[in-house]
Amino acid sequence: MDRTWLTDELVHRHSEFIKSLKKLTPIEIAMCPEGKWSPAQHLEHIRMSVRPVAVLISLPSFVTKLVFGTVNRQPNSYEELVARYIAKLNAGGKAPKAFIPREVGPEMVGEISSKIMKDIDKICQRLSQLTDDEIDSIVIPHPLLGKVTIREMLYFTMYHVQHHKRMALRSQHQEQRAKVLV
Repeated sequence: MDRTWLTDELVHRHSEFIKSLKKLTPIEIAMCPEGKWSPAQHLEHIRMSVRPVAVLISLPSFVTKLVFGTVNRQPNSYEELVARYIAKLNAGGKAPKAFIPREVGPEMVGEISSKIMKDIDKICQRLSQLTDDEIDSIVIPHPLLGKVTIREMLYFTMYHVQHHKRMALRSQHQEQRAKVLV
């Protein structure tokens, strides 16, 4: 999958997530089902997750190679990376403490959304400067998956936002259905 596809998908998937949350009312966006995150918290979690990717990918390649190394295996396809991530979640993997979102009010959605899209733009700009070899050989750390190539991290980032979109909207719809049944 080429860089144009990667950048298009990163922008599209994050934009769609933001658009779907902006359709919710302030009450719906802040609604926090018991033991679950509110849609606004899912948005904040995505911001917290995208930021380190933007920072790491922006480092000069020689620095990233020096600090984290290069891949010593065949890079995973999108499907393989997603399967690895789902397997980690099914084995009990959870977001590390540093990625647990704080309480977020509906008034913060616009600001958080802007920060996400700025970081996605930074990622896409940097991606255009990297060679395919760099994207497939330089590794950066992922808290659950270990060292992954830049391409794999971008695959994760694309999947991750869709995963949280489903969770945010599912929780919100379940809460609405519960109110109707009462």
